[in-house]
Amino acid sequence: MIVQGRNLEIVTLPVRDSRGLTRLDYAIRLHNPNDLSLAVEDGGRYKYAVEVRIRVFSAENRLLFTQQKSVSDSFDKPRFDAIKDHAFGYQGTLPLPPGKFRLDIQVTDWNKKISFQTEREVTVPAPTQNGFLIPGILLFSRAEEVQDTFLRGVLPFTMGGVRFTPLAGSPASVNPDDPLQVVYQIWGAAKDPKSYAGEKLEVQYSVGRPAATGSAQTVKDEVDLEQFDATGTLVSGKKLTLNDKSVGSYMLTATTVESSTKNKAFATTTYRALGEGAPPPPWEVDQPELAKDIENGIVDQQRGLCLLAEGHADEGRRWLRNALRLNKDNDPAREALVGEYYSKQAFTAVVALYNDAGVTESTDSQTIIRVANSLQRTGENQKAISLLQSALDTRARDGSLYLGLSDIYKQQGNASKAAELEKQGLGVISGKSN
Repeated sequence: MIVQGRNLEIVTLPVRDSRGLTRLDYAIRLHNPNDLSLAVEDGGRYKYAVEVRIRVFSAENRLLFTQQKSVSDSFDKPRFDAIKDHAFGYQGTLPLPPGKFRLDIQVTDWNKKISFQTEREVTVPAPTQNGFLIPGILLFSRAEEVQDTFLRGVLPFTMGGVRFTPLAGSPASVNPDDPLQVVYQIWGAAKDPKSYAGEKLEVQYSVGRPAATGSAQTVKDEVDLEQFDATGTLVSGKKLTLNDKSVGSYMLTATTVESSTKNKAFATTTYRALGEGAPPPPWEVDQPELAKDIENGIVDQQRGLCLLAEGHADEGRRWLRNALRLNKDNDPAREALVGEYYSKQAFTAVVALYNDAGVTESTDSQTIIRVANSLQRTGENQKAISLLQSALDTRARDGSLYLGLSDIYKQQGNASKAAELEKQGLGVISGKSN
């Protein structure tokens, strides 16, 4: 059973990593502790089994890639007692370049065989060559330094080697008696930080209730522009002690002003002050196999597919080629590259890709036909025939492969063989072939 995601709370934040690459970090939280079922195993242990599927669509509603992960574990009675009053949460990251995307999010509880589904439209802004921007603001409950050198650059909601836990609630819920902890990145152009010598960036925080005129509180701060790293990124934040202790909805705005140009950048977020009613923090698990997906080129493949959709063909092809270099079994990367080269009639590039990475048993038939046609167009007729015949050995019911092979023989001038294969292919497609 699929239930529309009233039970899901979603937090997203565009982040720039130490290489200057953008990504979208996300947290998915169930609304109530009893939204996730725990199966009782022999020995009194408790087990959960969850699948998280995120389908990423372009602004034109084209499916770009799917991130699908399963997480499960079991724990003892003391651990159950510690989390039973806390909702379940899952944190992950998507390698999105600048652009607009739609996320279709589905969380499945396999113990109850029920799925929660929702959608979000997200924008990852593009850094500008002049000036700065704030891609988003995160309200967090705690911060912890990440010791592992590799993980500190890839874990969700990790900036400057510190991991931040987003506040619970959607919008975030706080106790007005507690300080409001804020963190965000400022993005600028990649340049030598020393070129900013002596320059300052004024930061102004404004907090208030939109429904209460004159309730805004303003706090000013200042950062040294030499604190930017070489990619043009700076992590900043503030712990705000609020004067207004009223329960209700609030808006927080962070605004930066350059001392030399007076150019401004800003971002806003909302939260709720609930007093004693603020929910306890969720117990959360991380996206599994993140390091493996990076090492196997899955992350590069996903970034490359997004870049192609955003019209950045050269950069997209570069990431897809790197994905195939890391893992030659990566068929989505191969299929996208062959399609991109073939559409531009770059047959030599298709052949070079095939000679380097080949095909697999899972490569789709259209890609195999395009490779064969490229081989034929570059004078490697026998190699084209061998590729299609080899594919037919395991896909005898695929009519398109017969038609593709027929076309190769037709180009060679072997009309009788071409006609025979065309008849076979049309027979398979119509269902009349034995």
